[in-house]
This record gives sequence, structure tokens and C-alpha cells, in this order.
Amino acid sequence: MVIQYPNYERSILNISQSILKAYGLEVKYPTIQEIDCVLNTKPKHVMFILLDGLGTNILKQNLPTSAALRKQQITKLTSIFPPTTVAATTAFLSGELPRTNGHISWMQYDKETDINTVVFRNEDYYDTNHKVLTSNFPAKLAYTNIFTRIKEARSDVLVEELWPDFRINGYMSFDEQVDRLIEISKTKGQTLNYCYWTNPDETIHRHGENSVTTRLVVEHLNEQFERLINSVGPDTAIFLFADHGLINVEPLDFVDTVEFQSFLRQAPSLESRACTFFLKKGEEERFLKYYENNLASHFLLVKGTDYFSTKLFGHGPDHPLLHTFVGDYVLIAKDKYYIRLIKELEYAGHHAGLTKGEMEIPLIVFTRKK
Repeated sequence: MVIQYPNYERSILNISQSILKAYGLEVKYPTIQEIDCVLNTKPKHVMFILLDGLGTNILKQNLPTSAALRKQQITKLTSIFPPTTVAATTAFLSGELPRTNGHISWMQYDKETDINTVVFRNEDYYDTNHKVLTSNFPAKLAYTNIFTRIKEARSDVLVEELWPDFRINGYMSFDEQVDRLIEISKTKGQTLNYCYWTNPDETIHRHGENSVTTRLVVEHLNEQFERLINSVGPDTAIFLFADHGLINVEPLDFVDTVEFQSFLRQAPSLESRACTFFLKKGEEERFLKYYENNLASHFLLVKGTDYFSTKLFGHGPDHPLLHTFVGDYVLIAKDKYYIRLIKELEYAGHHAGLTKGEMEIPLIVFTRKK
């Protein structure tokens, strides 16, 4: 498989920089020229749509070149590292690198509670019935998103975010979100929208990148996008992109073995394809030998103290807790395997590794003139 690193001059993070620039707010990183050119024309209605997991590989495998989502793709960008929803969507929404906003993976070790916390749910990864009600972990990672900042700075722009129903007043389907976007495009004032939907990511996790089920879901998303671009009012610009792609994966079940458990002082953390390990004192040599004999062909190994010094994370100020999230070593997937951390969790498709399929995302643009 082809290894691909993030390009922090043309990534999901840089999309947010173009938005900030267009609405007169501070920009810290390069912008995307293709987006700037459209926004410089000052369209009345501007929409940014993020379809979770819709990497360029997913488009190619599930849609013909005549499909609207492929016809309107103007370029390719990258996700950030790791290419996973917590890190990538938060990079976009915060306008900051993961190393700065502190959102670096699906689960992160909270030293205060001694719990591997699922960041978006504030629950124990290894015991999903255990809600971390006494933790202030979310508050430690709090930030103000770019759309709230624009809303506060630009009273002349109606800013609205459209979320699934896991949030209050969220939508039951992408179809309903498209209905609302069409409605907004026919209003009188200047508008800016952010729309997030959970598919095809949740489907690919269960069924893989090119299953019949995945194809049907992607085709439906394409139909809704086509309905949107055919129905919006004049003077509308639509930008559609993904947070990451996914690839078909297979599990490696070594974490629960007696030998491997003997290396560890606490449970692994971060991601199944970018996993950190906390070693017992004196076990480093044995751990490294195990890696060379069993894992080196499938995973890159990075020392924890060097993790944020690599080109994976870009350059920027560090969140105060950043280095507490990472143990002694991190294994990063470079092919199809993921580390099964919980016996019951099995994936057909996954992300957070360094393959091109996980890292490469499309930028899809449609404009309807005045």
C-alpha cells in the first residue's frame, strides 16, 4: 500500500483558513487557493458540507465518473494525522492543528482520572457503560469553533450549523439536511452553513470500502448532492469534502496475549491504527524485540518522546496536556492491519493509519451564479 503523509499546506485544516480569511478573521496557516477564488467573488450563500469518511478512494470505488460528486471534484487534499474524525473534524472546526487543540485521537488517556476517555462521548473506552461524569476532560480540550467566531464577528451573516440528531435539534438524515440547505439558499440575507453527516464512515466500518451496502449508501449521498446542486437558489457556493478516507482492514490479536501483556503497565490508547503503549520499567528491550519479530512489516514504530517532533503533526504551539496522551511508543499502521484492543470490536474498514486511502480526501465545488 502507498504511504502518504499529511500536507499541512493543502489539508482539511487549510479549508478552515480559507473560511476565516473570507470573513475577515485571523489566519494562521496557508489557505486553499481554489476555495479562495470562489469566496473572493462574494457569493451570497456559502455552504461547507463534510461527509465523514468520503475519501477519494471511496468515491472512485463506488461511483462512476459521471456521478455528480466525481464530476464536481476539482482537486485532492489530505486529512491531518491521524486521519480520524476526532482529530480531523476538530482541526477543521478549530482552525488549529491537533497538537494545538489537543484532539489527537478517538480515545485519549486522561491522567487525572486514569481513564482512556472516548473524547467525543466522555466515556471509558474499555467500559462503555462507564460515563466519566466526574471528569472535566472535555473542558480541558474546549475551543471556540470558527463558525461561532464568524457569527460573533459578522452580524450581517446568518451562520447556521447542521448536525445529525446526536445533537439537540439535529437532523435524522442527510436528506433532511439537504432540504434545509435548499431552503436557506432561497432566503434574502447573506448566509454561511456548515453541514456534517456521519456516512459513509459508519457504513464502511461495518461493511468495508467497496461492499454492496457501502455502494448503495454512497450512491444515495450522491443523489442527495445532485438534488442539492439542482435546487439551490442563485448566488450559492457549495464546498463538499471529507475528514478522511477508509480502507479494508484485518485485525491483529496480540494485545491480549500473556507475552504482550507482560510488557504493559496500563491499557493501550489513541487508535487501533495509531496506538500508543505504556511499558513497564525494564521491558523496553523485550518490547522492541517483539516489534521487530512480529510487527515491523505492518507498523511504523515511533518513540513517544519523538512522536510530536515528526512531520506527522506539523508545527505550532502545543496543548498543555499534549504529551500526557502518549506513552513510551506508538505503532502506526502502514498496511491493512489494525490492532484489536477490545475483543468484541471488529471492523471491515478503518482509518487513522498512513495509507493513501485513509489520507487523501476530495474537494468538491459547485457554484450557481447570480
